[in-house]
Amino acid sequence: MKLTSPETGRAKGSASKARISKVIAMGDSGADVIEMVPLVLKLKEILVPIDFSKTAVRALHYAVPLARQFGAKVTLVHVVELPRLTPGIEYIGIDAIETRRLKAKLKELAKRAFPPDVATAVVVELGSGYDTIVSVAKKRSVDLIVITTRGYTGLKHVLMGSTAEQVVRHAPCPVLVVR
Repeated sequence: MKLTSPETGRAKGSASKARISKVIAMGDSGADVIEMVPLVLKLKEILVPIDFSKTAVRALHYAVPLARQFGAKVTLVHVVELPRLTPGIEYIGIDAIETRRLKAKLKELAKRAFPPDVATAVVVELGSGYDTIVSVAKKRSVDLIVITTRGYTGLKHVLMGSTAEQVVRHAPCPVLVVR
């Protein structure tokens, strides 16, 4: 069995100290080769869903050091949830004044939570919680979502569901769940 580098195709002796590697066995093709795939964590944009609760704001305690360490931009997103309506009733949405108010509130939160060297952006969207968060993550090609959970169990979990759980299931990127 030989080890090869995907960059050079040459055999490798040992992994470089500067590079973390993951070993993938290539067994399906019948080849007796193990490929060394470099794992380089690059975070360019971190998405943090915020509903202005104390629990949600805790996600910022994790997003700040990650953003500083990787030089990542942090986008705070607030989702205005659509009410569940009966058929035939139309929902108009939120007006521009309310959207501006929520964006200003997010900007103020970002100003207090993040040092000036961390780039931030704010997004206010109308939709269902997890679906809209996942959609924003896809549109912005974020590298990580940092989200909190209230940790409901039992009947509360069944009745209220878990936005964090649904985000983990459907997200296009890794998700850090903070309790």
